[in-house]
Amino acid sequence: MPAPATATEKLAVRTGLRSAALGAPAPARRIPSIEPPRDVDRRRARSALARRAGLAVLGGSVLAGSVFAVDRVGVDAIGNALLNATPTWVLAALVLMCFSMVVRAFAWHQILVASVTDPGLQRPRFRDAFQGTTIGVLMSATLPARLGEPAKAMVVARRLGRPREGLPTVLGTIVSQTLLNIVALVGLGVGHRGGSGEVGQEALY
Repeated sequence: MPAPATATEKLAVRTGLRSAALGAPAPARRIPSIEPPRDVDRRRARSALARRAGLAVLGGSVLAGSVFAVDRVGVDAIGNALLNATPTWVLAALVLMCFSMVVRAFAWHQILVASVTDPGLQRPRFRDAFQGTTIGVLMSATLPARLGEPAKAMVVARRLGRPREGLPTVLGTIVSQTLLNIVALVGLGVGHRGGSGEVGQEALY
């Protein structure tokens, strides 16, 4: 870099009136913006607004349904049931429910391990299956139309590394698990019906 020769040049360089190279002044140039185009911003803003509106409508529907259900059952009846409940049985029911969550998560995890064969996806973990199961049950219990099922599929698909590639497989495992549950319920129903028929015949004799 050339050094300023006079005191005026030194003062001009120090104050920024001249460049350090002592060249001719160059006007400012506008560089391309790193921000996305405005139409993309508008689309994102509209989609974000639509999601917020949908969540607001869904939350309002859940709140209205909860108020309606409490009103139909009765606040006094709910309070009396809670006050008259035996703590031992409440604790036993809570432990049984938690155990059923673990069993359901274990069964789903086995189906996930057998179904997710893409080398680009991570191996499903039991922790992810258990977290997805608990979130799904919570959302299905509080939201209509069993919205917990797609929610838990999205939770597990994100943990696989690539949600777009993993989501169809995870949804397929949920469908297969539901079909297995239906088959088990049908088997229990047939077995119970057969047992009741034998008891009825014995009673006739």
